[in-house]
Amino acid sequence: MIMIKGYEHQIAFHCESGSVRNLLNFNNFKISEPMVFGLGTGLVFAYLINTKAISGFPVMAIRLPMGAIVKNIKKLLGINFFYKKFKYSKDALNYLKSLIDDNIPSAICVDMFYMKYLPSFMQIHVPFHFVIPIGYDEDKFYISDAYYQGIGELNVEYLKAGWETHAKFAMNNFLTYINSMPDPKNIDWKKAIKKSILKSCTNMNIPFPVNVILPIFGVNGIRFFASQFKTWTKKHRGLPLREGILGTATIFEEQGTGGGAFRFLYASFLQESAEIFNSNDLKEISKEMTLIAQSWREGSRKLIKIGRQLPIKNDEYDDWFSKNKKWLDDSLSEADNIYFNIADSESKLFNKLNKIIKTLK
Repeated sequence: MIMIKGYEHQIAFHCESGSVRNLLNFNNFKISEPMVFGLGTGLVFAYLINTKAISGFPVMAIRLPMGAIVKNIKKLLGINFFYKKFKYSKDALNYLKSLIDDNIPSAICVDMFYMKYLPSFMQIHVPFHFVIPIGYDEDKFYISDAYYQGIGELNVEYLKAGWETHAKFAMNNFLTYINSMPDPKNIDWKKAIKKSILKSCTNMNIPFPVNVILPIFGVNGIRFFASQFKTWTKKHRGLPLREGILGTATIFEEQGTGGGAFRFLYASFLQESAEIFNSNDLKEISKEMTLIAQSWREGSRKLIKIGRQLPIKNDEYDDWFSKNKKWLDDSLSEADNIYFNIADSESKLFNKLNKIIKTLK
C-alpha cells in the first residue's frame, strides 16, 4: 500500500470547494471552505426549462460548471493549479499513481454512482463529484471524499468507470493539483473578496435587459421556478410527479446542496470577509443570508412532505388525486410562496451587498 503522507482528510458542505481547501491545506496554505466557496463560485441559479431531468422536470443549475472553483481560485489568488483531461483512462490512472508516489495529492472529477463506499442512497449518477485519491495498492484506491466521514476504499474498476463515464456534463479523466502558490501574506485578500462578491451580485441580480430576455437566471430564475409549481399537476402525474417534487428538494439539499447549504456557506464567507474589512455592514448581510438559508431549508422540507404523500404506483394516482386535489394544490401554493419570498429577499440582499462592497477599502 502506498499512501500520501501528511494529508488531513476533512469533510465539507460542497465537494469541489472542500477538495480545493484540502489541497491548499496540505500545501500549508490555510484557508476555510467558506472562503474557497465565496471566492471560487459564490451563488448562482438557473431554471433550464428546455433541459429535462429523468422525471420530466426542468433541470436547475445551482452551481457554476465543474472546475470553476479551481480556475477562479487560480485567477484571484495566483495559485498555480495544473489541470488536464486525459484522453485514456489508463494514462490518467498511471499519472495519478505517479503523483501519489511523489506524495502529491490531486483532485479528480467522478460519477458518484461508482463511489461504492458511499451509502446506497448517495450512489446516484452525478458525474461532477470531486474527490482526492490519497493512496493505492494492487486492486484498489483510497479516497478522501468530502461527503464521507472516513477514507473510502474503491476497487480500481469502479474508479475507472466513475472517472470516464462519457455522461452529459462529465469531465472525463479530469485531474488537478497544486504546482506552486504565493505566500498568503502577500495576497490582496480585500481585492479578491470584492471582485468575487461583485460577480455574485451580478449573477443573482442579472442586469437589464438580460433579466427580461432571459428570466430564468438569478433571482428571476427563482421566481420563474416558483411560478411553475401551479403547473406541475397539469404537466405531470403519478410517479414522475412524485419523483420530480422529491428530486427538486434532494438537488437543493443533498445532491447539489445548492439551496440552504450553499447559502449557509456564503453567509460564513461574508462573516469572514466582514472580519477582514472590519465591516459591521457585512456582518449584518451575513446574518440576513443565514435567515435566507433557513428559508431554503423550509422550502425543501415542504416539498419533501408533499412528495412523500403521493403514491408510488402510477395506477393508484388517479384515485388518490381525485380525493386529494385541493390539498395538493394548496400545499404547492404554500410552497411556491416560500420561494417567491426567497427571491424577493435575495434580490434586496444582493442589491444592498453590491452597494456596500463598493464602499469598502
